[in-house]
Amino acid sequence: MADIPEAGDYFKLRVEQTKEGLFNMIQKRYVELAPQTAEDSPPEKFLLIELLIALPVEALIIPQAQINSQDVSCRVDFLLKYPHRRNTLIVECDGYRHQNDYHVIKADKGRDRKLLANNFPYILRYTGDEIVYYGAVCAQEIKKVFYDYVINEGRGNIVV
Repeated sequence: MADIPEAGDYFKLRVEQTKEGLFNMIQKRYVELAPQTAEDSPPEKFLLIELLIALPVEALIIPQAQINSQDVSCRVDFLLKYPHRRNTLIVECDGYRHQNDYHVIKADKGRDRKLLANNFPYILRYTGDEIVYYGAVCAQEIKKVFYDYVINEGRGNIVV
């Protein structure tokens, strides 16, 4: 009869195997999606990593998604979807220009209002600094809204 490993040893082995599997899955998805992010935006790549870790594997993460609706046509940094759900979530990574140029800020706010009027009610904006220094916190906020609004289709309480 073969030696039966101790539960603690088996636990450690399974954790290592799971960790390796998750790492490989996230790395594979990152390699597929990262080239679609804006070339000149490291925060987008950082946030992509955090989203891959935080969101369920079934989540559709679409970098640089083109939105074409009745009154608005624009590109968003991330469009998040879930299979068989109608709601979506837009996530924007605002760099220095989006935070300091009055005309860019004004244009962003106008675009957000148009998106809202065209059934895109949830747009989360994060500064580059927030993403770089607190990316995991940003991802947890996004995860909360994603679960409450997209997966549960607004039946949960949305608190950010």
